[in-house]
Amino acid sequence: MSVLRPGQQFQAVVEGSPGNLSIRIGGTRIPLSMDAVLELGQAVNVEVTAEGQGLQLRVTPQSQPQAGPQQAPGSGVTADSQATASGQPAAAAMLNAAAAQSGAPTPAGAVSEAPLAAIIMAALKALGLSEPAAAPESATQLIPQSLPPTEHVVRQVLSLVLTQATVGTDLEAIQAAVADAAAEGAVLAGTAERLNGLLARLLVSDESSLAQVVREWGRSAFAGLEARMASGLAAADAEGLIEQLSQDIRGLLARLREDDSLVRFLQASGRLRSFEGSVERVLERLSAAELQNARSLEHTYRFVEVPVMADSGFGRLQVHFFGGGKGREEGFDPRNAMVVLDLSTVALGDLWVRLAVVGGACTCSFRAAEDVTAEAIAAGAQDLREALAAAGYAGAQVHVTKWDGDRFRELVSLARQFGGLNVKA
Repeated sequence: MSVLRPGQQFQAVVEGSPGNLSIRIGGTRIPLSMDAVLELGQAVNVEVTAEGQGLQLRVTPQSQPQAGPQQAPGSGVTADSQATASGQPAAAAMLNAAAAQSGAPTPAGAVSEAPLAAIIMAALKALGLSEPAAAPESATQLIPQSLPPTEHVVRQVLSLVLTQATVGTDLEAIQAAVADAAAEGAVLAGTAERLNGLLARLLVSDESSLAQVVREWGRSAFAGLEARMASGLAAADAEGLIEQLSQDIRGLLARLREDDSLVRFLQASGRLRSFEGSVERVLERLSAAELQNARSLEHTYRFVEVPVMADSGFGRLQVHFFGGGKGREEGFDPRNAMVVLDLSTVALGDLWVRLAVVGGACTCSFRAAEDVTAEAIAAGAQDLREALAAAGYAGAQVHVTKWDGDRFRELVSLARQFGGLNVKA
């Protein structure tokens, strides 16, 4: 917990058992007061605030209207309630209200007549994020030009790149529910086995699984489901096509949600609502990643968000791949490309890592939010240079600087470097 600072914000899922609820932040379990108005499996926003000489966590439900704020006596955890609209996450309801106040009362999915910059400012406010220090128009760089400037699209993209995900913990909750259903004969054992096998490849459980999981998500991002389906159809490979579909997490979750036997089991055990919430959050986050990858229409680009388990040691793991060409027709040249890692770990805190290769010359830049992390990376810079040389990048430069954690500024800088001004501003 030493890396927590006032103003930090996280997303978490209530876990444990009735009467013994808790949340996890960076792998650390934090008990919740029995007086907190929260439910098992409920998604919550967590804000770090300063109280006297210590820190306090303000826990706010993302969904499900509750009655009145509750203060956990002596626990340092406040559980506030917020009303939501039609079961939407609180961020979505707040965005609608903020957009209406800003003079852009358009329903989700409808194109707004308000300037894109105004919609983005309303979205940032609704998501509890600070307005950028630069001119508001700079925020338009964060929205791919090929996307319609709707409130729903803007909220999804900004939430994806600027807020913490709960995909890992949601997938774990889904896995546990399906396993319990299989044990009771409510679903076929093969269904649970397929889910377990898929999540073993898609979830980071610890450092040893990191490389393999990142490669799996990268493979999926560079060869999307549609392309893999088209390949199977073109080859008249029915068995291969079925295998492709069974390996797609979105398709599997959709089938689970429509499984009548599973639904009846979850209803009887009082877990249907939390299960549906977990599935919805995962699907929405995956959809947001697809929206972010619309940048591939502007230049050679791919985005990957890798879900992490609660005890993995990671809180955030996003990867941006940039190539040297323009548009989808250009491939990725390993001698002219850039990879950016947006990381949050228990041991090292927040990191922004940029590995750029131009004409075969490699530069690796680390920006660390914690002083001790920056010092440790600087001390190991020579080992990193040798590792890069062994990978074919002799003479690589390694830079380490302190970082204030401003992801917004970093993302705008990337967008400006690889794309033009968004004319929808």
